[in-house]
Amino acid sequence: MKKDAKRKRDYIYYDFTRSMCRRCGKIIDAQIIFRDGKVFLRSICPQHGASEALIAANIDWYLKVINTRQATDRPGKFSKEISEGCPYDCGLCTWHEKACNLPIISITNVCNLKCPICFTYNRDDPEYFMPVEEFKQVIDWLTASEKSIDLINITGGEPTLHPELFKIIELCRRKEIGRVTLNSNGLKLAEDEDFVKKLAGYGVYVILSFNTFNRDIAKKMHGADVLKKKLDALKNLEKYGVQTTLMNVSVKDLNDKEIGKVIDYALKKDFIRSVTIQNMTYTGFAGGRFTPRKHLPIDEVIDNIVKRSATVADRAHHTIPAKLQNLHKKTRFSPDNSIEHREKRLTHDDFVPLPGSHPLCYSVCYIFRDGDYTFPLKRLFPGDEYYEILGKKYLVHPGENFQRILSDKINEIWARKDSYPESERILKMMKNMIGKLYPTGEHLSPFERQKRAEKFIKIIYIHAYMDEDTFDLSRVNRCSVLVPGIDKTYIPVCTYNLFYREKDKRFRKAGERGIR
Repeated sequence: MKKDAKRKRDYIYYDFTRSMCRRCGKIIDAQIIFRDGKVFLRSICPQHGASEALIAANIDWYLKVINTRQATDRPGKFSKEISEGCPYDCGLCTWHEKACNLPIISITNVCNLKCPICFTYNRDDPEYFMPVEEFKQVIDWLTASEKSIDLINITGGEPTLHPELFKIIELCRRKEIGRVTLNSNGLKLAEDEDFVKKLAGYGVYVILSFNTFNRDIAKKMHGADVLKKKLDALKNLEKYGVQTTLMNVSVKDLNDKEIGKVIDYALKKDFIRSVTIQNMTYTGFAGGRFTPRKHLPIDEVIDNIVKRSATVADRAHHTIPAKLQNLHKKTRFSPDNSIEHREKRLTHDDFVPLPGSHPLCYSVCYIFRDGDYTFPLKRLFPGDEYYEILGKKYLVHPGENFQRILSDKINEIWARKDSYPESERILKMMKNMIGKLYPTGEHLSPFERQKRAEKFIKIIYIHAYMDEDTFDLSRVNRCSVLVPGIDKTYIPVCTYNLFYREKDKRFRKAGERGIR
């Protein structure tokens, strides 16, 4: 008698992909499966058996985003032909679907902290600082290859410890590059005010690691009580007007419930441009020291934001005339027809996948900001217009098409004021924005217009890195966050962390060059 295998399954098979085995590191078959309302990546190693990792906390969310509109801009140049297959042909190979939107260059492995959450593999390496000439070669190739680059991200280790950091920054001051962003744990920024002032003079944007307002949690995440140092760093950055992103590593059942506080703080501060929330990634130093592994997918991060942030017009509640109160209850802006919900919470619909990335890699929320007044952009542009605004890159490109979209929306709101809550304030803000971005008789470069636009917009990014448990080749194929090398190659960042970083480590131990 034949047994019905389907009756023994407690899951629904949805899709097939390729992943990796945590134990042997080999590329293996994997399934996308549904169970108990959630989505898992089930990797199947012939030698070590099956393992599972959570990739979405809600099936409906997964099905919605996995089929969203995606923008493709293939690389202009390929360095490798397909030989061994992904991820072994990185360079990029001709299979890759995305150009480089965010190049990440590690200039040192030296750090003044030993954070248990660190995802790098460099604790036993010899001390390394990238030579300035080597950095120049990378930048020369980047600008020649990409022609125009929104931003260059400099990281480490702790890049503020590089003895020739400002020579490196100087090399990035070219017409082809919009801005330089610098990752930092904040210790030097807290201790050396002149250093922060110098960063401001160069126009550097700082990405500050900021994970918690709780000292005990800070000790668990960083191995030391660094909260005061972080707050002192923020004071110095604010004092000198250094444009700042708060980088929050969200760890399930540790600091994930604090993300609302971090976002609310960011929206109150003019010098903070954005918040980037990264899920905890169990690679490198963290892979064996920060256990158990509790994967936090993008939709669960959004849930935490929706439940705990108090951002959307909350501080402007008193400015809403009484005669408009009822309008809030009648419009599509309030999913549950509750002004209390509308006033105090961001909603799930305010977040969408970043079109230039795989839907499981990035989600983004753009928020109009005028003083204390904030308003999610998606609520004004619920359809395809929003994806046109987001575009193909990591940053918005406010070109002529952006001007048309804003102008059309102004005309629509003007003609249907009763359909839009706070229409007068929104109209004033949008008209002011158009005047600044498209001034009569003044020509602005795309980079200048970007910088003006961010005065009106705050951004929340959610970025889900991959580790051995969640590695998915379908996501690698669309990665636009790339590590450039001196050998004129690109490597997707998650692939670099898992397959190539250790090779660089061996090169350095042999006395040869390594990126980090």
